[in-house]
Amino acid sequence: MRITTVPQASTNGSGPTTIFDFYPADGPEDEDEVVEEQGVQVFLEPDVAPFMDDKLLDVEIDGDEVRFSVERQDGDGAGTE
Repeated sequence: MRITTVPQASTNGSGPTTIFDFYPADGPEDEDEVVEEQGVQVFLEPDVAPFMDDKLLDVEIDGDEVRFSVERQDGDGAGTE
């Protein structure tokens, strides 16, 4: 899976904002950071890597539906919200 940034125009007048796009990928792009956990590789676009540094990526699979969530984590690696 690869995570990239997608710039979006703001609808509230506060300026542009960024959202993240998650999509299947066979391998990383040249400058991607590769994160691997439990045999699963995630490829982070260079603009995404700093944002994900203190985050926990969670995946929930329900039949054919896959949902991703990104949460802040505390010092011991546990997710918080």
